Amino acid sequence: MFPGTHSAKATIIEKFTLNQALKKAKAVLTVSENTKKDLLKKFKYPESKIFFTPCAASDIFTERPAEKELEKIKEKLVLPEKFVLAVVTIEPRKNFATLIKSFVVIKRKHPEFKLVIVGKKGWKYKQIEETLNLYKLREDVIFTGYLDESDLHKVYALAKVFVFPSLYEGFGIPPLEAMASGCPVVASNVASLPEVVGEAGLLIEPQNSLKLAEAVSELISNESMREMFISRGYEQIKKFSWSESAKTALEVFKKVADEN
Repeated sequence: MFPGTHSAKATIIEKFTLNQALKKAKAVLTVSENTKKDLLKKFKYPESKIFFTPCAASDIFTERPAEKELEKIKEKLVLPEKFVLAVVTIEPRKNFATLIKSFVVIKRKHPEFKLVIVGKKGWKYKQIEETLNLYKLREDVIFTGYLDESDLHKVYALAKVFVFPSLYEGFGIPPLEAMASGCPVVASNVASLPEVVGEAGLLIEPQNSLKLAEAVSELISNESMREMFISRGYEQIKKFSWSESAKTALEVFKKVADEN
C-alpha cells in the first residue's frame, strides 16, 4: 500500500508471495474491515471467503500497576515526570517525522513535557535521528528500546497522552493497549485506526503536524476531555476479544475442513 516506506526488495517479495498465497488459500482471516477492503481492491479475492477476526489488547493492560511499581519503572527507564508516549517500531511507515515536527509545537505550549518513544529500531530509523537534530529535540525525546508487556503497561499508565500517527495499519494494537491502560489516545484517521479507536480518541490527518500538536495539547490541557476519553477507551476495548476471534477462527477451520 505504501511501497516507499519499505525497501524495494521487501515490497517485491511481499507482493509476489501474498498473491501466490491468496491463490491457494481456502479462506482468509482478516483483522480489520479495512484490510478486507484492501484485499478486495488489490487482489480481487472472493468476499465470501474473508472472515473478520480482530485483535485485542492483552489482559495485563487492564491491570492498574501499584504506585511502587510505577516508581520502579520510572527509575529503571529514567522517565520524566510528564511525557507524551508513542509505541511502535521506528520506521518511515510509522510517521515519526511528523510526530517530531508536531512536538516542536507541543514543547512551546508545554515546555515541561518530553516525548517517550518505545520500540525497536526499524528500516531507515536514522532518518528519525536526523529529524531530531534538525529540530534540536535531541534532549527532549527519549528512546527506551523494546519493552516487554510487564514494563510497557506501566509506561502507558504513567503517560499523559498516547499518540499513534501511523500512515497505515492493518489493525494497530498499541491504541487498544493505551485505552486499556487508562491513557487517552490521539491517532491517525486512516486505514483501520478509526475502527480500532472509534469515538474513544482524537483522530487526525497523519501528515498534518499542526493538527497533531493541537490534539495532543488539548488532551494535556483539558482534564475533563482527558477523563472523557479515558472513560470511552475503557468501553471501546470491550468490543475486542481474543476469545471471540478465536471462536470465529475455529469455525472457519471447521468449515474449510468439511468442504475438503
